[in-house]
Amino acid sequence: MAYTFIASLSALVLILINIDLFLPNKASVFPAAKEYRWFLFGVLVFHVADLLWGVFYANKLPLALSIDTNLFFLFQALSVLLWARYVFRYLADDDVVHRIIFGLGVAFFLFQVGALIANFFTPVLFSVDLETNYVPGMLRYVALGVQIFMFFAISVYALVMAIRSKGAKRARHSAVVAFGVFMAAAVVLQIYDPLMPYYSIGYLLGICALHTFVVNYERRAAELELNQTKTLVFTDPLTGVQSKHAYVDVEAAVDEKIVNHAQEPFAVMVFDLNDLKKTNDEKGHGAGDDYIIESVRLICRTLRDSPVYRVGGDEFVSILTVKEYDLRYDLRKEFDGHVDANLAHGGAVVSSGLSDYNPDEDQTLRQVFVRADTLMYSRKRELKKRAS
Repeated sequence: MAYTFIASLSALVLILINIDLFLPNKASVFPAAKEYRWFLFGVLVFHVADLLWGVFYANKLPLALSIDTNLFFLFQALSVLLWARYVFRYLADDDVVHRIIFGLGVAFFLFQVGALIANFFTPVLFSVDLETNYVPGMLRYVALGVQIFMFFAISVYALVMAIRSKGAKRARHSAVVAFGVFMAAAVVLQIYDPLMPYYSIGYLLGICALHTFVVNYERRAAELELNQTKTLVFTDPLTGVQSKHAYVDVEAAVDEKIVNHAQEPFAVMVFDLNDLKKTNDEKGHGAGDDYIIESVRLICRTLRDSPVYRVGGDEFVSILTVKEYDLRYDLRKEFDGHVDANLAHGGAVVSSGLSDYNPDEDQTLRQVFVRADTLMYSRKRELKKRAS
């Protein structure tokens, strides 16, 4: 029963480490995911045929063993074909070598099907007698030899490409190398001992390597790319503070907490740059950008622990929570003091308005923002009057 146990274990590990890929309508984030999923299904049906082979052999059921052996060879050929198809799609170089690999997979599948048909008339692939003795035929050794050549050749090619490549391309070729080495070794052992499930063991080790190289690596790479994209989208390229996209996300999160009565106290501080248009018109947009950067430095020097968002060309907003919420009036006074000094000495002039969240009245962050914005415009009129 050791044969059945090993084949069953191989099938179980295959399912457990790839359970999400077997689920219907499960989105996958790595290249050739569809081809990989089909390959896994091909290996799974092979494992089923293999474990049943052990059951029928151990229980001396010659007819069932003969039928299952036909399925064993058929699913073996199918899994090799699906592997070649996956390699062709996954490496995605679309060169002559990959087309040859896929062509070998198709040729081997057709050869195995032809051998199974011929075996009905004469035992060229295998035979099972009434005593449940399994006798390998000559074409079995030919088929296994072809597979050794295929897995070894693919591994050598992928190893050369891995050495020459970097990053994701190297990882993908390394995955192909690892799988091919395990399978080539397993097929060699299978030649010498047909009564042990070395082929299933090869798939067990090879797919574990694939899961490490392919699934885990590609998912981490996709997550990293997503995070990098999110960072770019959520960061204002000129000032380095967070963008309007980030503010929209935060606004939605705060609104949800307000609805669920889970929002902690906070205040909104709105900022608007005075005379940015004048600076752009008179000195150019380069000077205008410098003015924006200087203004943001002034804001961030005051609000060290609260995120600052650029929500317009000359408009910024910050949501004050925890420590800076408790110090909000002191911080506003400090900021206005810096602005008053700049007004006198020719530095950046930024109008500001501060408003607190009132849980008894406010149903959205927008309501707090509007009050702060109104106070900001009052401050702006005051500063313009003093500058004139």
